[in-house]
Amino acid sequence: MKPVLYVLPFSLALILLIQTMPVRINLFLVRENKDDFIALGVSTFFSLLRFKVEIPVLKQETPLDLALETEIKTRDKLLREQRRKFSVWDFEWQKLKQQLDWFKKNKKILSFTFSFMRRAALVEKLKIQLCFSLEDAALTGMAAGLIWSFAGVLAVPAQKLLRLKNRPELVVIPDFNGKPDLKLRLEADLSLRLGHLTVGGLLFLLTKIRGG
Repeated sequence: MKPVLYVLPFSLALILLIQTMPVRINLFLVRENKDDFIALGVSTFFSLLRFKVEIPVLKQETPLDLALETEIKTRDKLLREQRRKFSVWDFEWQKLKQQLDWFKKNKKILSFTFSFMRRAALVEKLKIQLCFSLEDAALTGMAAGLIWSFAGVLAVPAQKLLRLKNRPELVVIPDFNGKPDLKLRLEADLSLRLGHLTVGGLLFLLTKIRGG
């Protein structure tokens, strides 16, 4: 029993030290017309532990069908790869109802978890680049003005909602070639502590125990 009592304080101190380790989250999103590509990277322990999840949308064959490919990597080594197809016709409304019931039942815990993680995460970088074109050049110019106006309206609440280290960057490039086109590029870097993820995970686990 005595050896356990001797080791216990050092074990607790080590656990607390680990919880203070920084965690960096990198989000990269590209959308070109109907195709998407999303990459989510997580690194901690001074980049000794790194994971990367790539979720490219391969092809939208019809308006109601979507093909996805998911890859999970660590240090550029492929751990898991999965390909799936989704269709609106395969959608199960009963599962949607169960999910909505779960949100309703755990609304307070989920709201607290989101608020806690929002205050804990520091947004070090947020850059959005949008390039688009409409059939009419005049409409393209008007749309660009509306986007800038809309971005100005959202700037104030976004600064209140997020902890920003640097000012977000927004680049809007209207293309007047007369061919409908859309290209979106989003880059975001977040940082927080491992302890924040631990608390958030425990809170989310509580919602699973309650049912869902």
